[in-house]
Amino acid sequence: MNYSEHYSRLINHARNREVSGYSEKHHVLPRCMGGTDDRENLVRLTAREHFVAHQLLVKMYPGVGNLIFAVMAMCRDPHGKRVTNRLYSWLREAHSVHCNSPEILAKRRAAFLTRHAAGDPCFKVALEKLKSPEVIAKRVASRKITASTPEFKAKESSRARKRWETRDKTAVREHMTKMNKERSGRTKGSARVVVEVLPNGFIVNEHLDIKALALNRGVTYKALYQQLRAGHPTMEIAPR
Repeated sequence: MNYSEHYSRLINHARNREVSGYSEKHHVLPRCMGGTDDRENLVRLTAREHFVAHQLLVKMYPGVGNLIFAVMAMCRDPHGKRVTNRLYSWLREAHSVHCNSPEILAKRRAAFLTRHAAGDPCFKVALEKLKSPEVIAKRVASRKITASTPEFKAKESSRARKRWETRDKTAVREHMTKMNKERSGRTKGSARVVVEVLPNGFIVNEHLDIKALALNRGVTYKALYQQLRAGHPTMEIAPR
């Protein structure tokens, strides 16, 4: 049997679908064989698929002891009962439901706060590790990669649309009404102009469009605007 082919089919199938319900993170190339935690090396599998994947890895690389230990850990049963992939899947899913129940989450939170208030040294070590530059840089890089994916953008867009649809828009309408009243009788960009002034006070030129002026002078709009705000030697912003 070609175990590598079966393993590749399993991984490719998992990469081209969304797992609904309980799932487990799996390293395509095991960490004991040089695999990393990069996004390209991770895939979401069901509990049953995860169990089968590790069995296939042992078949593919029989000389790697850590792969054998991983499967042994999955098959560990205190009563000596043989654990199959179906039984493993059922146990993991039941354990996930139990651990995520409101009662268990409340107990875990209470225990966490108690240990934190008591000054548990484990928490101090964990916090120092999370604040280290290496960990922060790694988290930022991972978030940038995740945020650039089309799936993430579509999900965030859907969430933003849902928040807007369910939001109370009374305050927004009041603010827009107020702004429209203040802007009545004026057009966009007509409130200010840029004038060129000689040292004797004479105005020699008047520019209605700051962006066009910046383009003509070969600078960015932001740079020109900052110069005008700071005090340009020959130009200033004036009300129209």
